[in-house]
Amino acid sequence: MVKAIEARRRRVLQALTYAMVLPISAAAQLKQAPGSQPEWQRSDEAIDFEPLSFDPDAVQRAKQKRNRARFERREKVFGAGLIEQASTWVGKGRSNAKDEIAKLLKIFDLPFAIDGKPVPFCAAGASYVAAQIYARRYVKEDSKLTPEVVAEYLGDIDHHHFAPSPSVWDMYFVARGKRRWKDAEPAKVAPKPGWLVIFDFGKGADHVGIVERYEPGTVHTIEFNTVPENAVGSEANGGMVARRRRRYTVPMIKGFVQTDLTTRT
Repeated sequence: MVKAIEARRRRVLQALTYAMVLPISAAAQLKQAPGSQPEWQRSDEAIDFEPLSFDPDAVQRAKQKRNRARFERREKVFGAGLIEQASTWVGKGRSNAKDEIAKLLKIFDLPFAIDGKPVPFCAAGASYVAAQIYARRYVKEDSKLTPEVVAEYLGDIDHHHFAPSPSVWDMYFVARGKRRWKDAEPAKVAPKPGWLVIFDFGKGADHVGIVERYEPGTVHTIEFNTVPENAVGSEANGGMVARRRRRYTVPMIKGFVQTDLTTRT
């Protein structure tokens, strides 16, 4: 009985935490038909926003697909592994690797496109490569590393590192609630390799990338669903996995998710 009461108390406190950090713009953005959540994502101010509509219950189910009593052993060099896995995707995109991009979205039961409009995949991509780190402990052959297998390890990412989701807002909310969040402060906060960086291109939390390295004034990233440097033709519209050099400015950079912190309860 005492444990049940304590569990309920923690859930209430967590809900109150999320409510306090929810910006007014986000609250307006998240009004939608029951059963799904809306979100607008883009990787640059020069390109159009892309709509994302997802079922939060499906995301939660994805994190609970593997029925087991305990989590995997925490990956101590997670940041390096995240960069390594993400780097293997650089150069792939909607125009030249449609099936590969579809894998990133499939772990959250999302299609490649809805009504002819491609589904944004920056957050789904970061989540996928993170889960790959744990999946590769047991599956060495790429041909056997299916979305279904990768999805079995989303719960480990959620427990140890960050909230895997197709939603950038969800990543932000949970990081704040678990005290894994760092507001962008160029004079004080130097992001570490393997942290997530969240961008604000007009709607509060529109895009996420993986920090590859940092130098004063510049954050070097690997990003999914972005525009490559010096892009031309169809690549200029986004939809690629690419390395980027981002100016460390506020409010364009909203802040960082510290993926290397141990779990806080």
